[in-house]
Amino acid sequence: MMEVTAMRLLRFTIRVRDQQEALPFYTEMLGFLKRADFPYGDGNRWITVSPPGDERTQLVLQPPEWFSGQEREHHLRLVGQTPTLVFEVEDCQQTHEHLANRGVRFTLPPTRRVYRIEADAQDVDGNTLVFLQLPVSSGG
Repeated sequence: MMEVTAMRLLRFTIRVRDQQEALPFYTEMLGFLKRADFPYGDGNRWITVSPPGDERTQLVLQPPEWFSGQEREHHLRLVGQTPTLVFEVEDCQQTHEHLANRGVRFTLPPTRRVYRIEADAQDVDGNTLVFLQLPVSSGG
């Protein structure tokens, strides 16, 4: 039997109402880097961003304008319903303070859980972003 080769997440599509509104949120407020921005079809743009320190994983900012008719309506209804994005951070409290000062709206301040510290935020379309500080390994 053939083994599965290693995989890594390349792109994740996040549905947004308006790319021009979503782009500054991800780049200016979260500090992500714009990786791609070029024409895509008839008057549309292909825009991707990456979290700082992880240029390999890209989020595609997908507007409903990429589609037409019922498919467009379907995608518009899914804005803000994208699965939760979870980002590992070294210091959840520091990340929270930094992003809150940039205007990111948090729905949960840094909160200690059983095995982690977590802070939850939302982007401009209501998509959930979780910033997770995992425990430091004891090395044993």
